[in-house]
Amino acid sequence: MPTGSKVWRIKYREEGKDRPHTIGHYPDVSLRDARLALLNAMALLESDERLEPDAKTQNPTFSATAFEWIECQGRRWSEAHKTTVTTRLQNLVFLHDMEGAVPKALKPCQIYR
Repeated sequence: MPTGSKVWRIKYREEGKDRPHTIGHYPDVSLRDARLALLNAMALLESDERLEPDAKTQNPTFSATAFEWIECQGRRWSEAHKTTVTTRLQNLVFLHDMEGAVPKALKPCQIYR
């Protein structure tokens, strides 16, 4: 969804998918700097190196999503309840090798182990 912000962006294909890469916001990044960044990115892609993904396109891990949810919900909870939920997640969920898992990639059988 367009936000109206002016951003220098590169669009390229990797593994058959369109990938965006943000160089920076205009006018913080000049046209000259954006063109230099484009040349550097093209050189990296030609040498089969990956560009750093944008923050929005990175998949958060299950634990990062869970802690973000606790922070968001924790504003409405008592401190004791927040501690209980955090402790239960750490003791019952994160111990089962799901800490590095991406939420979209999880299957129900992995969650209910």
